[in-house]
Amino acid sequence: MPQSNTRLIVGAVVASLFLALYGYVLIEAILYAQGVPNMAKPSDDAFYVMNIVGGLVSAVVVAELAVTAAGDSPAGRIFAPAAADSAATGPRRLALVYVFAWLALGVAALLFGLMEYKNEVKELTEFAKTWLGLAIAAAYAYFGLRPANPAG
Repeated sequence: MPQSNTRLIVGAVVASLFLALYGYVLIEAILYAQGVPNMAKPSDDAFYVMNIVGGLVSAVVVAELAVTAAGDSPAGRIFAPAAADSAATGPRRLALVYVFAWLALGVAALLFGLMEYKNEVKELTEFAKTWLGLAIAAAYAYFGLRPANPAG
């Protein structure tokens, strides 16, 4: 197996594990906030993992949306034929999974951590607020919006 393929596979495995950790803690916190029987509150270390890995996942999503042309779909770019570089198809598809998982988990955090169960799990509420700010940054990156220059 060539070096580049090994690197891509290892990177995909690591990225997938990070996404799974992020999702696991977030879902666990949501279930606890909802009062699911026998569900323990995630530990402080689990929330630490959720925040750190959530930041990493958010950075991947914002970067993916930033390189997607305004008006184009990230899925269209990811599934477009890669005539010259078919090895890039896998990482592009993983980036699409990241985008959709990030959106789904972030909206869930927003709904359950900020709008429905705001006082049950403060860490989830704070995470939802952070995610909302990052979602706005992702939208700015995707749509190519630039703030007006206040000096000029």
